[in-house]
Amino acid sequence: MTAAIAQDRTRPLPLDARAVDDLVARVDAIVPPLAARVIGFVASGTGEGTSTLARHYARANAGKLGRNTLLLGTLPPLDGQPTLCDVLRSGQPIESVLGNKQRGLTEAALGLGMDHDDQPDYAWDLVTRRDLWEFLRARFDLIVLDMPAADVSGACLQIGPQCDGVLVVLESARTRKPVVTQLLEDLQAVHVRVLGAVLNKRSFHLPARLYRWL
Repeated sequence: MTAAIAQDRTRPLPLDARAVDDLVARVDAIVPPLAARVIGFVASGTGEGTSTLARHYARANAGKLGRNTLLLGTLPPLDGQPTLCDVLRSGQPIESVLGNKQRGLTEAALGLGMDHDDQPDYAWDLVTRRDLWEFLRARFDLIVLDMPAADVSGACLQIGPQCDGVLVVLESARTRKPVVTQLLEDLQAVHVRVLGAVLNKRSFHLPARLYRWL
């Protein structure tokens, strides 16, 4: 599967809503929503728009399809909330990171990517605690994992196998083929199911509506 997420340079928008809807439909076709699913997003390098894409994908599932969705991201937690890794290490209830819910979407911080270099073992906490994934799958219809980019962390190789499928995000005109090839080989080596690639930040240098007539 290859999907393109476009940005119209003549009318700047965060993401093309129709392309996000298309992405939701494509993932549903590959991994039918018959049970709780974990879908991961990862890029080979930072700044390729993975967090933005994962958030829009999660919001579309929650807002348009009414799915009880959890977004576990690499961005810092809000209002001093603990991260999921912090909770696992301290023995606090998992529920303590699940308070930020709006319109069917719950957001929480993984605790990776921000200080992962200082805490290299944090990702393994997400792997060894099998009760964590049982708990999350029982509580949510969809768990979206916004994983740290491969150039700053190897966490995607540790927690990627927990996913029912992973999407590789590529930034248009930036991501180099050898780097992507290496990431795909690394993911396949640990038996991660790669659903496909998303070409992000594709530029329309003409108004997008004109492309329908070309």
